[in-house]
Amino acid sequence: MKNLKFSQKILLIAALVIMTVFCAFTVFNDFRLRDDNAQKLEQNTRSLAASMAHDIQSWLDGRLILLKSIAELIGQEPSAQNTLARLQNKVLNEQFIGAYVGTREGAFHIFPPRQMPADYDARQRQWYKDAVANGTAMTEPYVGAGIDYRIITQAAVIPSGQETLGVLGANLSIETISNTLNAQAFDGSGYAFLVSKAGKILVHPDKALIGKTLNELFPGSTLALTDKLVEATSADGAKFTLFSPVKGLPSQDWYIGIVLDKQAALASVSAFRNSAIIATVVAGLITLLLLGLSIRMLMRP
Repeated sequence: MKNLKFSQKILLIAALVIMTVFCAFTVFNDFRLRDDNAQKLEQNTRSLAASMAHDIQSWLDGRLILLKSIAELIGQEPSAQNTLARLQNKVLNEQFIGAYVGTREGAFHIFPPRQMPADYDARQRQWYKDAVANGTAMTEPYVGAGIDYRIITQAAVIPSGQETLGVLGANLSIETISNTLNAQAFDGSGYAFLVSKAGKILVHPDKALIGKTLNELFPGSTLALTDKLVEATSADGAKFTLFSPVKGLPSQDWYIGIVLDKQAALASVSAFRNSAIIATVVAGLITLLLLGLSIRMLMRP
């Protein structure tokens, strides 16, 4: 410092001041942009999750209403012939992949016809028990008897006055919900999935993860099913997660989960930071060059 000329000392101090100001400005804007981006990302993700949850709720509610109306028609004339005729209802078969009736006496009717196991008793199935207890019921996805793919059963009691004659059940393909969840354009930066309140994964783009838990999906992270954007780490890197409940489902507590890649979600912030650093360096060099020329002119005799 002692060996520097007076003009060089001025230039050096000016350089330090300029770079300090530019760096402070860059850091301040980086924090502000990061905070604004995080708030907008959380709001948008929350709105998307809530919208998807509402769509699934409405889709399931509509089919349950149809099921209850068919059950009431069966209850008005509970003969085997009428029951089979109602199971062949065109609208019912368009909305479900199969419908069936289990009576309190143990009889079982199904359409389309399918050979059931010899020891099959509808009264011992969970959908039957839950419907009798609550009026309506819905199961978690499972592999049904006599089939090899995952389904959801919706069920409604068959009423006759104050009595329950049996239960009408119908199956929905889980693929329909899976397609609905992943119809969103995440552009490779995330995905949506369905999880139970207990943390069991019910629907996931990676079928190998269905039936596993959130702790297995995000090892080392203890996630709460909250609508706050939370950071978690999966096998393929850092993620943001957020959950929204699917409300009004009979005998089930389900949540829509959205997973976003952290790096992709914060790409705009990283791009701004890189641009700000480059701009700071360039502006600092140009300022110093102009300041150096100005000092040299002012220091002439």
